[in-house]
Amino acid sequence: MAVEFVGHPLIDLVRRHMPREPFLLGLGLQLGAPTVALLPGSRTSEVRRLLPTLVQAARQVSGEVPGTQFVVARAPHLDDRLFAPLRDLPGAAMVTGDTDAVLASADVVVTASGTATVQTALPRQAMVVVYRVSGLEYRIGRPLVRVDTFAMVNLIAGERLVPELIQEGFTADAVTAEVVSMLTDPVRTARIRQGLARCVSVWEALGPAAARRQSFSTR
Repeated sequence: MAVEFVGHPLIDLVRRHMPREPFLLGLGLQLGAPTVALLPGSRTSEVRRLLPTLVQAARQVSGEVPGTQFVVARAPHLDDRLFAPLRDLPGAAMVTGDTDAVLASADVVVTASGTATVQTALPRQAMVVVYRVSGLEYRIGRPLVRVDTFAMVNLIAGERLVPELIQEGFTADAVTAEVVSMLTDPVRTARIRQGLARCVSVWEALGPAAARRQSFSTR
């Protein structure tokens, strides 16, 4: 059938955001401290399954890299009770409805798999991708998946640019290991950002949405 490719809408939707310094100061956080952004998803089921493990990992990261602070991106429509695990996490702030500013403030991002991985890639942020569904969903769905990676940025790049921690692989220990590695190994972090920059340069070269239309014939 005939199809049109118009590019990824996030390229046009990325908003201007407050610079890192006033943003962190406005949250009561430190400018020079390692900063990790947590993006636990925009759906209730995602946050319920991901956030407790992310908070546990955050505590462990703080133990290994003292002074680390955390900024959590929250979708506006989600219930306050979902974020109860954050109440006792020191050095953490929650931001509603401004994910671009959260990403710009971070040194490392831990994000739910999905569109947020592309949003994180646009500013070339080093990231760890996580996801978990119910055991039944995973057992039914996994045999139908014919790819080796799940994250959009890895699929688009055709290689595993960023680590993916999926289902049983998504543990607090695994997240901690990846985040600590990225915070303490600038060579690895730079390599990830360079890989993301290559992807983003291709997307941006497509230009604004109106100019990106390309026709294809598919079977």
